[in-house]
Amino acid sequence: MFGTSSRATQPPEAFPLIDRTGGPDEEQGMQQGRAIRPHRLIRLKVKRLCSTSAPVRHAAYLVLSVGSISISIFLFTFIMSKLGYYDFDFHGARPQYLDTPLPRPVVIRLAIISRSDEFSRRQLLRETMLSGLPSDYVKVEHRFFTGEVPNGITEDTGIRDLLDREIRQHDDLQILDGIEETWKRVSEKRFAALKWQTASLPPSEYDYSMTLDSDSFCRFRTLSQRLVHIYSDMDPRTEPVLVGNMGRQKIYWQNTVSNTNEINSTTEPREDEWIVGPRYPYPVGIGYMLSSYLASAIANMDPSIPHHIFYPYDDVMIGSWVAGLKEFHDPSNIFTKPAPEEGQGEMHRVTPRPYLPYPIDAKVVDDQAGWHDFKNRGAVSRQKSIGWDTACVHRIKADEVQKLRGMEEVKTEWNETGKKEREH
Repeated sequence: MFGTSSRATQPPEAFPLIDRTGGPDEEQGMQQGRAIRPHRLIRLKVKRLCSTSAPVRHAAYLVLSVGSISISIFLFTFIMSKLGYYDFDFHGARPQYLDTPLPRPVVIRLAIISRSDEFSRRQLLRETMLSGLPSDYVKVEHRFFTGEVPNGITEDTGIRDLLDREIRQHDDLQILDGIEETWKRVSEKRFAALKWQTASLPPSEYDYSMTLDSDSFCRFRTLSQRLVHIYSDMDPRTEPVLVGNMGRQKIYWQNTVSNTNEINSTTEPREDEWIVGPRYPYPVGIGYMLSSYLASAIANMDPSIPHHIFYPYDDVMIGSWVAGLKEFHDPSNIFTKPAPEEGQGEMHRVTPRPYLPYPIDAKVVDDQAGWHDFKNRGAVSRQKSIGWDTACVHRIKADEVQKLRGMEEVKTEWNETGKKEREH
């Protein structure tokens, strides 16, 4: 039953014994059709190639040399990249637009989507990103948005007491009643932030409703100069505009969930009904800006625009809003959804109800130079070293924020010291 394996007493047929010195036996093995191990076969072919005429031999050496150099360069670049050598790139001349004054400051209402327990991150952003902004370039009113902490977690950690203390100290944190702190409900945070951004000011008194994730960092002076000097053909107070780094999607949503979609111990949140239609641009997770004109139009719809959409489609939702304002009015567009009786199977055509009685055709600014992920993080197409044109960077760690904020190339964008240095 447990007999001696034939594999232990003789070599596999695929690799018969041969002379391992690399001598004539290998040549004989090939001539006799005997199998040779792959690495020895490669060595033998290279040896044959190098024994041919001088031009062929030189060409072979050149190919091998170029291959070795390419591999060495790749390994060197990879190692240096991992060590952070390419995280920041301020080489080259400083762009002229960064030193060009603005006719008036850009007015921004900023919402930062945060988790309840991100105490240190919120404080970091207050100290490095939000304090000392130059009022001649930008005026920012900000607020952090978190969901409700589940009762069990609150009682066990005392997190609610810490949140109350933070609110008393800074008065810039809003805990959203009825929206539990869960990844499924990030889209509802975004919608609540939009309602705050548009509630107290008419579009004529500010320029943009801006939303950032808490792991993003913004150079607001650079952002305002890019908006005014690079994209000078926009009037955000009277025109519909969406700004960010754009991906592409084709999923839209229809409002099928009540605004009182609260979680309790026995129910799960429900999602608005999705349909498929023409592709459109949407702002990827870094953040986005809606012109005050467009933000007001979206926030004041009745019934509300669809916003019960599960992560990771919360950023796609923003693009679908803007696209739906136009595409739902075009009768030539084809929209489909799964037949109810077949679930995710066969699709059938539907006619979505327009969000508004009239279409809105928004200008979409895909600012890939200004909005991007930190180097070596996120999608390869959105990774970029932080440089002169960087306005908003995503997936940046706390120590990297501190390093960026203290760099000679950017530190004068904040505080009175920076203002004095610019004047001289």
